[in-house]
Amino acid sequence: MAGTSISVSVTGDLKRFEDRLQKLVNFDFKGLNTKIGNAVLNNTLERFKQSVDPEGKPWVESGRSTGLANKAGTAKDRRNARSHKTLVDTARLKNSLHVVATPDAAEVGTDVIYARIHQFGGETGRGGATKLPARPYLGFNDEDQKLVATIVEDHIREKAGQ
Repeated sequence: MAGTSISVSVTGDLKRFEDRLQKLVNFDFKGLNTKIGNAVLNNTLERFKQSVDPEGKPWVESGRSTGLANKAGTAKDRRNARSHKTLVDTARLKNSLHVVATPDAAEVGTDVIYARIHQFGGETGRGGATKLPARPYLGFNDEDQKLVATIVEDHIREKAGQ
């Protein structure tokens, strides 16, 4: 070869390396993405318990959770108001969250029709008469990123037999 070149030569017993490499040939990407999706789902469900967005900022309380308590009413009205926690009055949205994993991706989401308005906020109701604030529950933060990195590392070690 004319010009400049570099040559690398590997010597020694490569059997252990080859064995580990062979285990990674049929790497289980769907299994890895299922683990990632379940971890992100668990973090999302924890946000519902804490009533916070992915960055830890508290959600704006809903009128249902504050409305009765702010009205001059009975003690029963005030107790009912406290039982209406923002975004979990019926828990339909929270309970609808699920993971779809393929060899290429992990997705956490819901098919509940009103999920978008809660995630992003906007106008709703007849003629857009009601404006709802965004209350993001889906998202991927620094904690999620660190968790996913750990899951990937552990999965590779497990599959490579380390």
